[in-house]
Amino acid sequence: MKKSKKIIPTVTGIAATLAVPVCAQASHTATLSVATNADFPPYEYCEDQEIVGIDMEIARMIAEELGMNLEICNMSFDSIFESVESGKTQIAMGRIVKPEEDSETLSFSDGYMSVNYAIVTAQEYPEFQKEDLEGKKVGAADALHGASLAEELSPDHTVVYEKEEDAVEALEKGEVDALVLDEKAARYFCSQQEHLYICERISDEQNFVIATGAEKEDLLTDINDALATMNETGELDKIVEKLDYAIDVDVPDENIVRRMSGRRACVKCGGTYHIKYNPTKVEGICDACGGELILRDDDKPETVEKRLGVYHEQTQPLIDYY
Repeated sequence: MKKSKKIIPTVTGIAATLAVPVCAQASHTATLSVATNADFPPYEYCEDQEIVGIDMEIARMIAEELGMNLEICNMSFDSIFESVESGKTQIAMGRIVKPEEDSETLSFSDGYMSVNYAIVTAQEYPEFQKEDLEGKKVGAADALHGASLAEELSPDHTVVYEKEEDAVEALEKGEVDALVLDEKAARYFCSQQEHLYICERISDEQNFVIATGAEKEDLLTDINDALATMNETGELDKIVEKLDYAIDVDVPDENIVRRMSGRRACVKCGGTYHIKYNPTKVEGICDACGGELILRDDDKPETVEKRLGVYHEQTQPLIDYY
């Protein structure tokens, strides 16, 4: 029951890392400068005017292993490789996967994190199957392999968005029926939004890597050694899977019953609405296809109250304990 305990993936140890919009030529060997695009939570994103996230914590650990200071340069994703090639920064990080063809100007580290995806919906499907999405609108962010996976799930009905935040907003508005997102990003957004659910996990054979200039062979060797050390000591896994704290949001049961029982679903296209927070133009009629809206069995007040009873009996004692 996703009533009150929200698990929020966070990364510690990087509160002093500053966001630097523009970087000068990387000339000081005591500084490891990293180019990134801070638009991809939970990997790299801005929080309180600082750049934080899983990748940036890994970069900080690498810098520590190499006895260097860390300098973060925030820029557009298209610019991070040019920054490394020109020598403005020494490395680039940010959900980078190694290209199939070798590059003459860039070198890539060993993989440090596996790439996985998740199917996200705005309602729970206890017996979800990927085949259920055929013919439905499936959204994805214009990054990595997600768009092609969405196309496989629902050919000719894929909607690609520039950012994952845009895709999540579209799902919440009912503009798409499901999303294919990076798994950790999916977990992040589900922790932030009350009515988002991960239905299925999709494995991928790729790994995230660090990019550096092709001429920086010694630096690449040192980075790979640092990653190997972090892997052997378990520090890498701790960063990748770290959950620092949980927030218990206390919501009265009657509010939960009112919100959930106000949801409506289209019997024809599966679109979701709310009679108060996202009403249709015509009561009881889907804006998208004109289908009839219904109150699903699992949103009926008596069902929600039963689920809340299970929550209070089984989950609440854990909160009281901790």
